[in-house]
Amino acid sequence: MPPGEPLFVDPSSVEPTTQQLAAFVDADPGPGSGPLRMVNLLKFRETACYTDEPDPGGTGAEAYGRYAEVALRKVSERGGRIVTALEAGPHLVGDPDVSWDQVVVVEYPDRAAFLDMIADPEYLAVLRHRDAGLERTELIPATVLMEDVSVE
Repeated sequence: MPPGEPLFVDPSSVEPTTQQLAAFVDADPGPGSGPLRMVNLLKFRETACYTDEPDPGGTGAEAYGRYAEVALRKVSERGGRIVTALEAGPHLVGDPDVSWDQVVVVEYPDRAAFLDMIADPEYLAVLRHRDAGLERTELIPATVLMEDVSVE
């Protein structure tokens, strides 16, 4: 890891730092550890903001949709799936100035599948739409502790 590189970056960033990515790779429990879920917190720009040409315009959500169309196919090609996609409401607890538009949970068979996807040339080619569409995002790796639990 490069010395002096901050672990946390500008909240408007949509890319991990080298240090964050290295920590993610180092935390890999290895084969047979079970699925990885990535919790995506998404805040869209009002208007898409492209820094390159061509600029197809539209809203941030529309730009992100162009990215998602390819990204979802790439997730599926690696045995992954969308667990849930939710429209976020106003905060009940927490900082009301930090709102989100959507919460999406994506499951991958393991960390290797995720890392393979983010290196895929077709995936890399559509990042411009993700970047144009997002005002900010948080991507949180998670593993299942409990699921579909009912209390009688």
